[in-house]
Amino acid sequence: MEKLLSDKYMAKKDEYSIITHTASEVEPVHTHEFIELVYILNGHGHHCIEGESYKVGKGDLLFINPGQTHSFVPEAILDYVNILIKPEFFDKNTIHKNMLYQLFHLFIYQDAKGVEKTKPLVEFRGIDLVEVERLIKLAVSEFNTRKFEYEMICDLYIQLLILRAIRWLKENGNKNSHGDADYDDIMVEVLEFINNEYQEKISLNDIAKKYFYNHTYFSRMFKNYCGKCFTEVLQMKRIKEAAELLTETDMSVDDILISVGFVNKKLFYKLFREGKGCTPKEYRQKNKKD
Repeated sequence: MEKLLSDKYMAKKDEYSIITHTASEVEPVHTHEFIELVYILNGHGHHCIEGESYKVGKGDLLFINPGQTHSFVPEAILDYVNILIKPEFFDKNTIHKNMLYQLFHLFIYQDAKGVEKTKPLVEFRGIDLVEVERLIKLAVSEFNTRKFEYEMICDLYIQLLILRAIRWLKENGNKNSHGDADYDDIMVEVLEFINNEYQEKISLNDIAKKYFYNHTYFSRMFKNYCGKCFTEVLQMKRIKEAAELLTETDMSVDDILISVGFVNKKLFYKLFREGKGCTPKEYRQKNKKD
């Protein structure tokens, strides 16, 4: 089985290549060291990825990871665009990487038996097809003419294409492995979890795994929603509860900081002073209820 190398399709300095093809013959099984996006312009055929066959036609967009085996069989003539991307294109930029993580997460779904599967196919139709195809044709033109700043423009077109795929999957695609829960529902659940379990040892990594998200992407998603990072929100909740215990009980400060989930006494005092403008003792003296 042939393994296609980046050097065959793109210059050493390039991170991607955008190529238009017309095929009328079977493409044998192969693999490659780059990410491949295949958009069908015209015609029909069957594309096989890792042993799974997908019937494809105009408006379909396929995503193939490095190392995956694939081939396709055109029915008569098949016109398509290949966008070949080196992995470092995504590694260099956190936003790029997070988009890719989110995209491949959305490809995951459960079949009728509850078995987790992946379908790396987006099927644009109607106005979505028109808009996406225009976007892809603009990317092809930019890449071929290579005018001033074409790299940055093509970079943006690739980002837009992936974002359109993410939108389509969220609106029309397979139900992912945590069901119908959308972005807002997940964030509400996480905040409720913090409110109820703030005394416990809580890890963002564990919560991200619960919802099948990459840790880095989930952290960014949480901050975008709350305006603060996960650790800040958790610490603010703990300080709030500690302040209430200071005014409503006679518990010692040491017992309070442990009861709200702190294990580092120095950190507790630092955060309390930053949040309340005074020490725990001073706060109690000012606000203690009779």
